[in-house]
Parts: sequence; C-alpha cells; structure tokens
Amino acid sequence: MRYRLYFFSLISAFSLSMVAQQQVIDGVKRSISDLSASAATYKSALTRLKPALSHESTKEKAETWWLAGKIAFDIYDKMQHTKAVGNKVDEKEMATYLTQGYNYCKTALRLDSVPELNHDGSPKVDRKTRRPLVKTKYSADITAKLLENLQHFASVGGELYNSGNWNDAWNAWEAYHEIAISAYAREKKKVPADTLVGKMRFYQGLAAFQSTDYLLAHQCFSDARIYGYRQKAVFDNDLNVLVRMGDTTEVVNVAREAYQVHGAADIQYLRILINDHLNKLQYKDATSLLDQAIKKDPTNAEYYNLKGVIIEQEKDFEAALPLYLKAIEADPYYAVGQYDVGRCYYLRALELIKNNSNLSRGTLNDKVNPVFQQALFYLENAYELNTNDPDVIKILKDIYYRLGMGEQLQELER
Repeated sequence: MRYRLYFFSLISAFSLSMVAQQQVIDGVKRSISDLSASAATYKSALTRLKPALSHESTKEKAETWWLAGKIAFDIYDKMQHTKAVGNKVDEKEMATYLTQGYNYCKTALRLDSVPELNHDGSPKVDRKTRRPLVKTKYSADITAKLLENLQHFASVGGELYNSGNWNDAWNAWEAYHEIAISAYAREKKKVPADTLVGKMRFYQGLAAFQSTDYLLAHQCFSDARIYGYRQKAVFDNDLNVLVRMGDTTEVVNVAREAYQVHGAADIQYLRILINDHLNKLQYKDATSLLDQAIKKDPTNAEYYNLKGVIIEQEKDFEAALPLYLKAIEADPYYAVGQYDVGRCYYLRALELIKNNSNLSRGTLNDKVNPVFQQALFYLENAYELNTNDPDVIKILKDIYYRLGMGEQLQELER
C-alpha cells in the first residue's frame, strides 16, 4: 500500500512538473506577443524558457525548440535594428543569437518529423513511394524562418571572421551551407547558385585555417571547388594547408588541378608538377609538360630555365646552358636565369682546371680566365638583380679571388 502511494505521488509530482513547464512555455509566448517588446524582454523570455529545453516533459517537443529559435532570431533582429540606426551593439553576442536560433530550429525540425503510426504501432507507409509517412506542425514556419535569414548567416560570418572569431565565423557559415543545400531550400526553389555556396565554403576554409584545423580547411577548400568556386585563392590556400600537413601526394594533385585552370597565372603549379616528375626520375614527362607550357607561352623565361634544370639533371650543365641562355634572352632581368648562365660558365672553368692539370700556371690561366670572365658578366648581372642571393655571392667571391680582384672581393664581403 505504501509502495502504491509512493508511486502515485511520483506520478503526481511528474504531472505537476509537466504542467508547470507547459505554463512556462505559455507564459513565454504571452511575454513576447507584443511586437514592440524590447531585446531585453526577448532575452529574459529565452532565459525563462531554457529549463524547458532540458526538462523530460518538454525537451522532446518541437514546439519548445521552435519557440526558442523564434526568440533567438527575434533578439538578433532587434539588435540588428539597433545597429542599423547607429547605436552600438555587441556584434559577437548578436551573431551568437543568430546561430543559436539556427541550432534550436534544427532540433525543432528533427522533433517535428513524427512518423504516422498504424493502430498496431507500426509506421504508415506511402503506397506509391513506399516511404514512411510523417506529419509536421511547425516545419513550414521553421524552414521559412531559416531561409529568411540565409543571407544574415553569410554577412555575420564575415563580421566574425574580420574580428578574429574564427570558430564562430565557421559556425555561421556552416549554418549557411546546411540551409543552402537543404531539401527544403530545393523544395521552395531558394537554393543559391553553386558558386555562391562554394564561396562560403571557401570562407569556411579560411576560418578553419586560422584555427589551425588544417584537415577541415582542406575539406572546405575541396568542397568549394566541387561547387564550382575555382578562384586562384582557393587553390593557393589549399596548397598552403597541404604543405603544412605534409601531404605531398595531395599537393601534387591540387597543383595539377590548379595548373589546368590557372596555369598561365602562376608558375608555382607547373614547378610542383615538374619537381614531382624529377623526384620520380620521369625526365621525359617533365620535359613534355614544359614543352606544352612553352608552346602556349613562348616568351616565358621561367619555362626555358626550368627546362634547363631538367636537362642539367638528366645530362649535364653544358647541355642545359643553351636553355638558360634562351631564358635570359626572353627576359634579361630574370635573375635566376642570369645566375644559371653564369654558374654554367663557372663550372666550365672549373672543368678546364681539372682536366688540364699538366699545364703551366700561366698557360692554364690564359685558357681559364676568359671563361671566368664570361661567368662574371652574368653573375654580376644576377647580383645586381638580387643582392641577397647567397649562391650568387659565394661564386662571385671565388671568381674575384681567382682573378685577383681584391677590391671587388672586399666590397662584396662588407
């Protein structure tokens, strides 16, 4: 008997608690029914409602979460109006209410999709589609509210990013992404252009990069390109991320994709592909790739110089020299080309010294010094174009020493 009374008292207590929570929800509704209610009134209402979000009797009700979502969006609207008329607001707090509204609404949508049941408790099934039948009460209003705020998520993400709130910016843009690709956006024909969705995904990648979540950043940059947003910055930032991750295989894959789209705008993509071929000793493939590039842009000095590098690695510097000369013919102000030509003449002089050890000093100097002078001409050009290149400086010092050019050597060593 005592057990029954105790059990009955538990049921009564739960029933009273359930009634109390519903009264809270009804009271919150009444408190925000006045359209002139202030942001403070809405904030107070949301605070009063929050216990109902976790109470056993109300936490599984779509109504509870939808009401919380509406209030959060209304707070955002009130704060946005305050900002629009020139008054100061806490922008991070305003953004937080926007993303809170989205998260509340996501939960409401999930709870609002209740399966229709037969008398025996089994789910009802549509005879044509064979899919389970569901009934909803709030979903139409919820999805309308989310689509209404779609562009706000995009702009708020930008504001958060510019203020250094990387994670919050990512979350705002993630809400945009989820809404934009949702079934209800497609159903209501409110889906933004793929490239716009891709642009937001790119911004998410930037936010993830700033938070040093490189794997997530790479995923976002990849998604951006899948959506058709293939700006050069997407590839460049993805390559930067992949280098930090040490994923050399994917670096090559992204560089190959970037070369197809932006190859003429940046030689770094071609350089990555060629280095990959060289590392694999695939000289023929590397040369073929460069020949295609030269055919498209026959005045590009770097292309000839890169081809020279391949030939030098495959054969020797003498075979590469004509290509280095071709490079500086295409662009006399190309410092790397000037250096490589000078370096080849320097190596030629060293070869002469090595192969003519039987000659007298005077005879050897007559044979070698003109070649050092040739090297000097191009290396001094390279130095003028780039005074900080340690490789240029190292060879110049050696030539000045060998030719007895003490004044120039001292000047270089200052």
